[in-house]
Amino acid sequence: AIARLADGKCWMLQNLKLGAKTDGLALTSDDSNVDSTGFTLSSNEAGAEGKFPYVTRTDDATVGTGTTVYVKDKSEYYCTDAYGCYYNWYTATAGSGKGEGSSATGAGVTVNYSICPKGWSLPTGGSGGEFETLATAYGYGTDSGSTVAGKLLVASPSTATENINGQYAPGFLLGGYYLSGGAYGVGTGGHYWSRTSYSIGHGYLLYFNTSGVYPLNHDNKYVGRSVRCVLQESQS
Repeated sequence: AIARLADGKCWMLQNLKLGAKTDGLALTSDDSNVDSTGFTLSSNEAGAEGKFPYVTRTDDATVGTGTTVYVKDKSEYYCTDAYGCYYNWYTATAGSGKGEGSSATGAGVTVNYSICPKGWSLPTGGSGGEFETLATAYGYGTDSGSTVAGKLLVASPSTATENINGQYAPGFLLGGYYLSGGAYGVGTGGHYWSRTSYSIGHGYLLYFNTSGVYPLNHDNKYVGRSVRCVLQESQS
């Protein structure tokens, strides 16, 4: 389901569940918000190399000795029935968002592509981004606590609906995040990627729990998080 929410934009009302337990799902610019070369979704669910791996660097002057970063820019995702799929930032941005090396995406850069369907995109993040604008439309800034959180999220996947309390609302889920073979924070926090980079190692995201909403949050790009898509302005 989709709806035009309080920020005036059309949003998908479910977490993106794009993937399968077999690797090699190929996305093209004919059907997805990827560049002309396309993007292949690879899950690594077989566990041959672990899920959402990371290392502590000892030899990279760019990010600093002892800084935890991506092992490498690699497609990683993991799917559940209840909460949709969790994607690392490289995957969510269809390979256009980098987290390591000479091509790393630096602070404040918003990439153009994502694994959302054609005509849709990953929301922008950071100050003035689409996540902050959406949260503000539901009360963030004047009340960033449990009241506004209640307008943005639903208690469980079974209660998710396109019409909440008589009005269209996002219905974000407390799906937690995914890292190294396990899900964490399920039922207590929601984590949704934007397509804006906070730094080489971090991407901006919408984070919330039942006590508050934090649309300017940022965290490690190698972690698997949920995705919601917003209709591109040129399509609305």
